[in-house]
Parts: sequence; structure tokens; C-alpha cells
Amino acid sequence: MRLCFYNPHAIGNTMGETVISKLAQIIGTDKKNLKKHNRKHEYLLSFLKENKYNTAIVADGFGTSLGATLSRIKFFRKSYLAYKIVSLVEIYIWCLLNGMNPFGQKIIFSRKKLNEKNDILFSFLSFNEMFLNGRFIEKSIIKIFKGKKILHATHYYGSTEKIAENAKKAGVRHMVAEADLKKSQYFNNFFEFIEDVYLLPNVLREKYKKTKDFKKRKNVCLALGTLVINDLDEEMNRAHCDFFKTDTLHPMRKEIFENRDNLLGIIDCNINFHNKKRLEITNQSRFYKRYNIFRIFYDLFFLSEGKEYHSMDIVDKYNQYKIFVAPEENIGLPSINFSEGMACGCAYIGLEHPMYADLGMINGENYIAYNGTLEDLKDKIAYYQRNQEELSEIAENGYVFAINRFSQSLVMDDFWTYLKKLTNKK
Repeated sequence: MRLCFYNPHAIGNTMGETVISKLAQIIGTDKKNLKKHNRKHEYLLSFLKENKYNTAIVADGFGTSLGATLSRIKFFRKSYLAYKIVSLVEIYIWCLLNGMNPFGQKIIFSRKKLNEKNDILFSFLSFNEMFLNGRFIEKSIIKIFKGKKILHATHYYGSTEKIAENAKKAGVRHMVAEADLKKSQYFNNFFEFIEDVYLLPNVLREKYKKTKDFKKRKNVCLALGTLVINDLDEEMNRAHCDFFKTDTLHPMRKEIFENRDNLLGIIDCNINFHNKKRLEITNQSRFYKRYNIFRIFYDLFFLSEGKEYHSMDIVDKYNQYKIFVAPEENIGLPSINFSEGMACGCAYIGLEHPMYADLGMINGENYIAYNGTLEDLKDKIAYYQRNQEELSEIAENGYVFAINRFSQSLVMDDFWTYLKKLTNKK
């Protein structure tokens, strides 16, 4: 069995460094803060870097991190050759940016070099311009290849109808995500053709540790996460907003943020209103809203969103509190914060939902479940503020659970075992 990463250089800023993220760091909004943002899937690079796994990179010229920009330039939109040249040069740059010798990696440019019985193509559904472009899909290796194909479904809420349509055209029948999305009504509404979703949890990085005694922490709930309010007029948000009748992916984050002044003594709100400045510019400037190419360059080089939030010492922040909440996405996916905070010895409050039960988390033992309303959240916090021994035990159990369940070796080995079984599946 061989795991083939399909156009990995094209998937935005989630699996290692890309050309577009490096440009933002050097000459754009991150030039004063070269610290990497939290790339939660960067551990997947270890499959390529470690000799114990049989892997390859597949590049067919239809993927580039510059795709969102190039697709709005007529010359590149009309010329497949020019687009391909950029893409194929970028795959070598991507390897170098992520500490890999491109000439030491197996890079495949032709469908003929793939084995339909033994190879599995793996890519991300979102952060990938290709799945927004039906013409690219028709010419792509991922469609022509008749073997097993897997897409990672993280952040699949953007342009859901279009990416679902193109995933179906590509013949994809398997996905992975941080939760079993077959239990999500929203997912099934668009991806009914997907046969199974493998639960691939986020890997816990070493920096998340307990550094402060539990008794010396604040007996208040910490609320974390980024809040994005969607522009209801944008096509990419329409399916999600229409389905949930809301303008945000994180309704509870929005509710906590809007009521933060009334929650003092119960919840310390550290939720970041991520795109506040972008919404202000959109409402004030017709030029910004109308011309996509100008908007992309402005966002990349001048608009700074969440810099203060992402630059804070989040490990120290977790260690200041006894209990925390990191509200989930309403499409059925958890925040990466929940495992990180638990590894810092902070008790977690999350939804009573299969996304946690499927991982082996138990209400009242290693986390605290609530019913998704602000009132119940407040009641649960108040109860455990009064019952410190119970809270301390849950925090300790959660800590042990997190450092074992989300270790990189376990997550990668389990995923590799699943891939081998999938290869043998008819």
C-alpha cells in the first residue's frame, strides 16, 4: 500500500508552509510576526519524512496555493499551460519550505505511474481551488484515477454545494475528519454519496503541558476560539447560512462574545472576532467588495486578522484556568483547542455529542457535557465552581486521556492501519 498526497502544495496554510503563506510572512501582514500559525495538520508531513511509510507526492498541475489569485486573472484562467507551469514549479518550492529534499521524494506527474490496486490518493477538500473548478476536475488525475481516493473534510462548510459536486465528479467515496461526519445532518445533505468518514483526530503537539498547580488557577471558565461572521451575500457562505439560518460557523462563540460583559465571574471571554475588520471594509468600500483580485491582494499584504490572538502564549493561558470551553462548529466538528487545553490540565466543557463519545470521552469522567445552550453552560460552570474536588478529578482524567489518545504515533499508526484495510476493500 502506498499513500499518495495529491497536490499537497495547494491546500492553503494547513499542512505545512506554502508559497502564499510564506509571502504573507515576508512582505505581508505577518512580516512582524514570523511565528507560524497553528497548522493543525502539519503532522501529516511526517508520513513523507519518515522512512517507515511508503508514500509519494502526486502533482498534475491543477493545484497551487496561489489558485484563488490566479483563477481571477484572465490569462491564467484561460491558459492551462501557464497555470500548470506555476503549479509544477511550486511543488519543488513547497518541499524545500517544509524541510524536504524534493529530489529525495517520489513525485509523480503522470497517471500512468500510479497503481490502482495499491495506491491511495489523499487530499484536502477545502483550501483547494481545484474543487471549486469543474473544468480542472474533468482533467485531473484524481478523477481519472480509478483506485481509492480520500478527502479530508476539515472546514468543508465553504462553498459546500460546489465542492460536494466536484468531489462526486472525482469519484470520491471516502473521507476523513476530526469527527464521524456521517452523523451530521448538514454533511449528509450534500455528501450522501460518501460511504464512510474515518475519524482522524488532531495530533497533540509537545508544547501543550501542565505548568501550574490546579489549586492555584482561576476558578472561572476560559472561553477560546476565533469567531467569524459570514457575509450573507457571499456565494461561498450561502449554503451554510441557509441551512442553519445563522451567519456564523460557531453560534455559541458568538453568543458568549456578545454577552461577555454579563458573564463576568463565570466566563472570561478570550474569543477573537476574527474578521471584524474585513466586514467593516466590505461595508464601507464597494471597490473592495466588487473586485476580487484587489480584495485578495489587500487581504494578503495589508489586512491583519487575529494577529494578537494567535501570538498569545496559549499554553500559559490554559494553565491560568481550571475549566474552559471552546465551542464547536455547527457542521459537526470540534475545535482543536479541546485536546490542547485538556493536555494543559484544564477541565473541558463541550457538547453532549458523538464527536466526543466516539473518541472515548465520557461525561463527568474526563470532560463535562452540556446541552448547547448558554443557560446550561452557565449552570454547569456554577456547579463545578462549587465542587472543586469533582472538577479537579475531571481535569486530571482529561489530561491523562489527551496525552495518550492524541499522541502522534498512535494517530498516525491507526490511520495507516485503516488505509491498509481500505486498500483491501472491494
